[in-house]
Formats: sequence, C-alpha cells, structure tokens
Amino acid sequence: MNDLEKNFISAVVYVHNHEDVILNYLTSIVACLKQHFENSEVIVVNDDSSDQTVNIIKKFKQTTSDISISIIHLSNFHGVEEAMIAGSDLAIGDFVFEFDKCHIPLNETIIMDAYYKCLQGNDVVFVSSNKKGPMLASAFYRIFNNNVNQYKIYSDIFKVVSRRGINRINSLYKKIPYRKAVYANCGLHTALLTFDTDTSLNTYSKDVLNSNIKVGITSLMLFTNVAFKVAAIITFFMMVVSLLTIVYVIYDIVQFGVIGSGWASLMAFMAFSFFAVFLLITIILKYLSIMLDLNFKNRKYLIESIEKL
Repeated sequence: MNDLEKNFISAVVYVHNHEDVILNYLTSIVACLKQHFENSEVIVVNDDSSDQTVNIIKKFKQTTSDISISIIHLSNFHGVEEAMIAGSDLAIGDFVFEFDKCHIPLNETIIMDAYYKCLQGNDVVFVSSNKKGPMLASAFYRIFNNNVNQYKIYSDIFKVVSRRGINRINSLYKKIPYRKAVYANCGLHTALLTFDTDTSLNTYSKDVLNSNIKVGITSLMLFTNVAFKVAAIITFFMMVVSLLTIVYVIYDIVQFGVIGSGWASLMAFMAFSFFAVFLLITIILKYLSIMLDLNFKNRKYLIESIEKL
C-alpha cells in the first residue's frame, strides 16, 4: 500500500451506446487505478444510451466493491463535449483523466505514462494514436492548426488534466465550447504523448458524429480566423466580378449602343451576388448565435440523475 500514488485520481468516462466495448474498457481503467493509486473514483457520463451499457456497468460494479463508481445520467443527448464537462464538474481528483473514446482499448503503461508526464510539470497531457484518424477529422485539425498562431491541437485518445488546470479553465470560461482548444490555450504547460494502436479510429455513432461536426464548425469560428478568411475571399471575389461586370457593360454600350446583349452575364452576376451575400449573412448570424450562447446561456448540461453504485 505504501508504494501506491497518494494523489486522488478521477476517471471520467463517456458512454453512448457502448455495450459492446464498455466492459473491457472499464475493466482496464479500474485495474490500473486499483494497482497504482490509493484513492480514486470513476465517473461514467451516460449520454442518453438506449442499449445495455448502463446495466453492464452496474453488473461490473458488483464484482468491484473497492472503488467508487458513479453514473451521471444526462436528460437527453448532449454530445461528447458537454457530457465530459458534466463529469469533470463532478470530479474531485487532484488529476482528472478524461476518457471519451471507449472503442479504443487502453493499456496500463500509457495511462501511467500520461500521469507521470503530468507530474513533470504539465497541467494538461494529450494522449494520441500514431494511427491515422478519419479523413474528416484530419481535415479539421489541418484547417484548425493552419489558422492559429500560438498553439496546435491533435486528435487524442484521452487526456489528463491537473486540478490547477481545471481551476484555471473554470475561471477563464463561463462555458467551454471545445475542451481541447481551451486546454491548449489556457497558458499552462501541456504535453503530447503518442502510442501505437491497431484499432480503427473511425468508430462513431451517427449522433456523436453529428455532434462532433457541430463542435468542429463552432471551434473553427471561435478559435481561428477561418470565418474571416472565407468572408474576405468572398468579398474580394465579388469586388473583382463587379468590376469586370462594369467594364463589360461599358464595353457593351460603347460597342453596340445597348446593354441587352449582356443580359445573361448580368443575370449570372446577380445570382452569384445574392448567393455570396446570403453566405456572408449566414456566417455573421452563426457567429452571433455562438456569442449569444456563450455569454447568456448559463446552462452547460441537464442532468437527470446521479447514481452512486
């Protein structure tokens, strides 16, 4: 017992219809915690699962009586980001492990490597896989990292955040739109660990995938200058097309004395102009809706109940 780590560890686990993988995933986490830490807890965030995931967790708890396991039941589907924030808010550990990809097996070595990396002065440690991720996710990270100056983010399997890191984030943000970007830009030391895995990184339910896409769009607008660049390019292109159209109209008048011969070009220009204007308005409205949500919407998530197993 004296060889066990003294820091209190919280493991927050995201589940949404993970009945096929949750038992092995939870078993590996609990085994590592029991072997290396004196005090720990597991907080499972049930994001409106409709399969046997919760029942499997309850049966697992019956075989493991010497570790605290709680289940947060969300009132409806929230998505990974808000669900994990609900779990982190309940966690009391000195270090919080955020496990949000149950379909990727864990091993004791990489979990402990991430913990020891935190002890070296890093308040946030991202653990990533060497395996190439989904094409859509790869495109998102490429666009994101090409449009920020101070920090980069990468696809991760799980994270470890110190209590100081969590307190810093909570003091800076009323609502956290994208944990990874906020953690990377919180001003504290961060680190990245990579390991090999043979498991596909593409296993996402439709609900989770749609939620991740929405979070990705919001993150690009909030944390990068992508929206500004798109608006600037569209505006510049409209100006060029407008100038060319004016030149064409003047040429038409000088050459033929009428404007009628260029009606098709004018109609095409008008159609493009309306499309571009509505696109710019859409970008502005989306940005304003995000700002309103962040500044006036205090609720982060809705909890139906919390079960202490």
